[in-house]
Amino acid sequence: MPYFGEYRAYCASVGAVWVTAASAPGFGLDLEAVERAMSPRTAALILNTPCNPSGHAATGEELRGLAALLERHRRRGGRRIVLIVDEVYHRLVYPPAVHVHPFDVHPTTVVARSFSKDLGLAGERIGYLALHPELATAEVMRGLELCMRALGFVNAPATMQRMLVHLPSFDVDLAPYLARRDLVLELAADADLEVAEPQGGLYLWVRVPGDDGLALAASLARRRVLVAPGAAFGMGGWLRLCFTAPIPALQRGIRVIGECSSLEMSA
Repeated sequence: MPYFGEYRAYCASVGAVWVTAASAPGFGLDLEAVERAMSPRTAALILNTPCNPSGHAATGEELRGLAALLERHRRRGGRRIVLIVDEVYHRLVYPPAVHVHPFDVHPTTVVARSFSKDLGLAGERIGYLALHPELATAEVMRGLELCMRALGFVNAPATMQRMLVHLPSFDVDLAPYLARRDLVLELAADADLEVAEPQGGLYLWVRVPGDDGLALAASLARRRVLVAPGAAFGMGGWLRLCFTAPIPALQRGIRVIGECSSLEMSA
């Protein structure tokens, strides 16, 4: 934890049991917590990197450690666990953090990516799955043909799919995102807010005084500052702020979060 809230619904749609593992301090991977959460019935592990909402980008050391843990589990007689890596923000990783390709460390891996995040087209939901060759069997491919319908989503708009092939490049200009990341960190420090420094993605993860993120989110909404409460991501004592908003809105929003947080601490 934290985790993207829709994962729980995805598991429910296929009858899978949703089990979470706590993160390490700083929201890195806690491999011991992951191992405690596994059982002989564990079939898949979902890893979101960079993480929505914390912004943590898994390091090569973390991924290699996770791959070794999954292999030890298999050798002890457990199932071959499929590693599902949600890396829709893989092109939005801020130096000195780097993107590490999961295929390089674990063969039984599925990677989920999204053009809509890279290109600022989030509402279009245009993405794809990439399977390690060890998983790309005829049986798996037949399952993938129907999986989107089972989840209630059929196809991305055909117009946007056709537009993608005409782009000169899929590269992302990190500079404006990095500048906004740095700006919100500076504003949060000025407002005396405790935050997790995002190594990737589009969000600032903000600690809530008193651990009641829902109440603080409601107070902020009354002052026309909209955030996502941490309860949606499995951690009630936090808020998620998207830093792609206009800079004046970010400046005002973080100032208001600081003011409301101060009121919570003094109440």
